[in-house]
Amino acid sequence: MSNANQNTNPFLAVEMAGKDVAVAQQDASKLVMSIAVETIKKNVHTKEDAKAFLTGYADQIATTNKDSVKSLKSRMARIVKVLIVSDEKLNEYHKLSKPLDGQKLIAKLSKKCDGLKPLYDALAIPSAEPVTGEGESESEPTDKDKRPLPEIFANATKEARENGYTTDEIVAELSYLQIDLTS
Repeated sequence: MSNANQNTNPFLAVEMAGKDVAVAQQDASKLVMSIAVETIKKNVHTKEDAKAFLTGYADQIATTNKDSVKSLKSRMARIVKVLIVSDEKLNEYHKLSKPLDGQKLIAKLSKKCDGLKPLYDALAIPSAEPVTGEGESESEPTDKDKRPLPEIFANATKEARENGYTTDEIVAELSYLQIDLTS
């Protein structure tokens, strides 16, 4: 082999190790999605079942992932709503009339998705109207309803300072949270 064909990147082995971890993470995400879909199909059949399932899901997620329970529960709720055909707007958009329709749609989309977040996104209604479940107060914000992130962080920073935190402490906490933001 000539020198021209050899890779001179001294970090190639480390990059490959990082890719191996990413592949494992992607595989785990696909497995979680598969388990979630099968578990919901088997155990969740009514709105009451959905509420109990989502409560159990959120309670367990909160034991290790406190910062994103609401968003994770929202993702799972959309998937549940499609599987049991319990949301009027989702049903209308996806043309669902019975749980089998929702199951077929989820099965089709799952083949193209590598986890719960991409599946959640694939099920979204591309409109300005939020998707809500009957009796739920936690509707999903639409793009037009989102507050700008700089505004949110400015308010959070102001509140942190009012509570006695220094800039260094705030920056350190944001750096720590960055780990959780990638999941």
